[in-house]
Amino acid sequence: MAHPAFPSLPPPGASSSSSSSGVPVIRSAKSVSDIITGCNTFDLIYHTLIPAFHDLAWGKGQPGPTPKEKADAGQDILALWDQDLYSLSQERILQMTAGLVFVVSARLSRPIKDGYNADLLRFATAVAMHGDRQQIRLTGPRVSSLAWGILRLAQHLKQPELALRPLEALTQVLDFDVFSGAYAAYLEACLITRRFDYALPATQPIFTDFIAGGPTYLDVITYYHHAGLVCAAVKDFARAKRFFSIAVAVPTSTGSAIQLTAAKRAILCGLLDNGELLSFPRYTSGTISRMIDRNAKEYTKLGKAFESHDWKIVREAAASKEFAEDCNYGLLEQVMNSISRRRILRIQTMYSRMTVRDLAAKVGLLGPEGVQQVGMVLQDMVATKSISASVSGDGEAVVTFHDDATDYNSQQTLLEVADVKAMATWLEKELARGSDKLGISRSYLKKQVGLLEGNGGPNGGKKTRGDTTDQVFGGAASRGGLKGVGADWGDMGF
Repeated sequence: MAHPAFPSLPPPGASSSSSSSGVPVIRSAKSVSDIITGCNTFDLIYHTLIPAFHDLAWGKGQPGPTPKEKADAGQDILALWDQDLYSLSQERILQMTAGLVFVVSARLSRPIKDGYNADLLRFATAVAMHGDRQQIRLTGPRVSSLAWGILRLAQHLKQPELALRPLEALTQVLDFDVFSGAYAAYLEACLITRRFDYALPATQPIFTDFIAGGPTYLDVITYYHHAGLVCAAVKDFARAKRFFSIAVAVPTSTGSAIQLTAAKRAILCGLLDNGELLSFPRYTSGTISRMIDRNAKEYTKLGKAFESHDWKIVREAAASKEFAEDCNYGLLEQVMNSISRRRILRIQTMYSRMTVRDLAAKVGLLGPEGVQQVGMVLQDMVATKSISASVSGDGEAVVTFHDDATDYNSQQTLLEVADVKAMATWLEKELARGSDKLGISRSYLKKQVGLLEGNGGPNGGKKTRGDTTDQVFGGAASRGGLKGVGADWGDMGF
């Protein structure tokens, strides 16, 4: 049975429980119900419901000795467990969307034993898919809370595929360039269900706004790590390498397990992409660089040997148990299988024509099986345009290597060049806009002044360029090992 109509919302400031700003301080579930029903215009939702519910979710005015206990108390009030909401009509859901996003996300994050069930998942799905998008957009960080809550409940019910549609809907609520945690949750759902075709469109946007959607730092690095996994799964190793590298280079002052994992996978995808040891972005945090140096030695050893074509050392490095322990054995196997490709590409630079049998011998694959294997590798390389070559001969097959046959005057190539130029122009404007915003940022300028004036610190007061960059972007936090956000595997939802 649906809850009866709630009484009208009293005007702001009419009761002693209202703050001086006119936003009511909520202390009971009845107040939550009153606000949801009483805020029936966009202006009331924006100026009263949203700030009041955010304050409640953060624990404002709630009992408890710690901020967490206060926030938990606020979430318990916000969840409205004593109300029957599941029979609300679609029309009512549309009218009350903003309030319901807060209520449902509170129920998902602070569940009770009998309430964490399929009914809650169905109602959360209805809010995500059929709620008013403008109201959902106003809730900011609660979009991420709702998305992750839906995914975790679907996993609890052992039906993660049920999370795909509502999470996809939540990724489409905000503008195309605004990031929210819903993207990270959606990619994780796609990875769990192995629906890489669903995930690929969510890896296409270029995000420039990481504020409006209210994502956490963990949401950001999780998204780019998962985007790398999706691209690696479809063998787009160039994009996978780029996404993993972005996850590694996200500004921070403490090491993260997710970023270390992304770094290791970026190295392997780099070898699969171009056979070279990856150099991470220039402004990667010094803390992260040192963490990679200490904890990814086997990966670096493999990459250096692979780049120098020292196949004996490559095989020795690949024998390490670390790759399997890191759940990277699948990528390692593809790297090892790509050795023949790399050797063929190197041979191509020295010969213009040779028999497939001779090519197999130079690659190190002997006998009829080796010849057959090299022939299959050649066919695949030609099909994927990794090499320009042709195989001829009725008896002894002969491979002829050709120069690059790309037609740079073709319509397709000209369109690609135009797209790249447009992207470069857009990027230049975004960088200029970002630079202008930094130039008027009080907190950024204050940090810069503090760094320039500071005389203390390690090395007799001398700071390296990497240390300075760490502190500028990380708020001068203390450096350390694997601490803070994303410090363990549990943070990744695995």
